Amino acid sequence: MHKVFLILSILCSSVFASSVTSAEYTVSKIINKDGKTLVSFIESATFYKANEKELKCIQESTKNNRKVKIDYDYKTYEIKSCKIVE
Repeated sequence: MHKVFLILSILCSSVFASSVTSAEYTVSKIINKDGKTLVSFIESATFYKANEKELKCIQESTKNNRKVKIDYDYKTYEIKSCKIVE
Protein backbone atom coordinates (compact mmCIF):
# COMPACT_ATOMS: atom_id res chain seq x y z
CA MET A 1 0.00 0.00 0.00
CA HIS A 2 2.82 2.40 0.87
CA LYS A 3 4.55 1.66 -2.43
CA VAL A 4 1.40 2.45 -4.40
CA PHE A 5 0.95 5.74 -2.55
CA LEU A 6 4.61 6.65 -3.12
CA ILE A 7 4.40 5.91 -6.85
CA LEU A 8 1.20 7.93 -7.21
CA SER A 9 2.75 10.83 -5.30
CA ILE A 10 5.80 10.86 -7.56
CA LEU A 11 3.70 10.67 -10.71
CA CYS A 12 1.41 13.52 -9.62
CA SER A 13 4.27 15.77 -8.55
CA SER A 14 6.10 15.22 -11.84
CA VAL A 15 2.97 16.12 -13.81
CA PHE A 16 2.50 19.38 -11.90
CA ALA A 17 6.19 20.28 -12.00
CA SER A 18 6.39 19.77 -15.74
CA SER A 19 3.91 22.56 -16.49
CA VAL A 20 6.52 25.25 -15.72
CA THR A 21 9.03 26.11 -18.42
CA SER A 22 11.56 28.86 -19.18
CA ALA A 23 12.18 31.09 -22.18
CA GLU A 24 13.99 34.29 -23.14
CA TYR A 25 11.86 36.98 -24.74
CA THR A 26 11.86 40.62 -25.82
CA VAL A 27 8.89 42.57 -24.42
CA SER A 28 6.43 43.81 -27.02
CA LYS A 29 3.38 45.14 -25.12
CA ILE A 30 2.16 45.55 -21.57
CA ILE A 31 -1.59 46.02 -21.14
CA ASN A 32 -4.03 46.12 -18.24
CA LYS A 33 -7.32 44.35 -18.87
CA ASP A 34 -10.02 43.61 -16.32
CA GLY A 35 -7.63 44.30 -13.44
CA LYS A 36 -4.98 41.90 -14.77
CA THR A 37 -1.64 42.81 -16.30
CA LEU A 38 -0.94 41.01 -19.56
CA VAL A 39 2.42 40.97 -21.33
CA SER A 40 3.18 40.02 -24.91
CA PHE A 41 6.59 39.25 -26.34
CA ILE A 42 7.99 39.65 -29.86
CA GLU A 43 8.87 35.95 -30.05
CA SER A 44 5.45 34.72 -28.88
CA ALA A 45 1.89 35.47 -29.94
CA THR A 46 0.48 34.60 -26.51
CA PHE A 47 -0.28 37.10 -23.74
CA TYR A 48 1.18 36.11 -20.37
CA LYS A 49 -0.24 37.09 -16.96
CA ALA A 50 2.19 39.03 -14.76
CA ASN A 51 1.93 39.90 -11.09
CA GLU A 52 3.40 43.09 -9.61
CA LYS A 53 6.86 41.65 -8.89
CA GLU A 54 7.37 40.27 -12.39
CA LEU A 55 5.88 43.40 -13.95
CA LYS A 56 8.64 45.54 -12.38
CA CYS A 57 11.28 43.29 -13.97
CA ILE A 58 9.52 43.42 -17.34
CA GLN A 59 9.17 47.22 -17.23
CA GLU A 60 12.85 47.59 -16.32
CA SER A 61 13.85 45.49 -19.33
CA THR A 62 11.96 47.83 -21.68
CA LYS A 63 14.01 50.82 -20.49
CA ASN A 64 17.21 49.23 -21.78
CA ASN A 65 15.64 47.19 -24.59
CA ARG A 66 16.90 43.94 -23.05
CA LYS A 67 15.48 40.45 -23.05
CA VAL A 68 13.95 38.80 -20.03
CA LYS A 69 14.14 35.19 -18.99
CA ILE A 70 10.80 34.10 -17.62
CA ASP A 71 9.60 30.95 -15.95
CA TYR A 72 5.94 30.47 -16.72
CA ASP A 73 3.18 27.92 -16.42
CA TYR A 74 2.44 26.89 -19.99
CA LYS A 75 -1.04 25.71 -19.03
CA THR A 76 -2.18 29.05 -17.54
CA TYR A 77 0.43 31.38 -19.12
CA GLU A 78 1.12 32.87 -15.71
CA ILE A 79 4.64 34.25 -15.26
CA LYS A 80 6.26 32.71 -12.18
CA SER A 81 9.60 34.55 -12.25
CA CYS A 82 11.45 37.11 -14.35
CA LYS A 83 15.13 37.97 -14.76
CA ILE A 84 16.75 40.47 -17.12
CA VAL A 85 19.40 38.85 -19.34
CA GLU A 86 22.25 40.32 -21.37
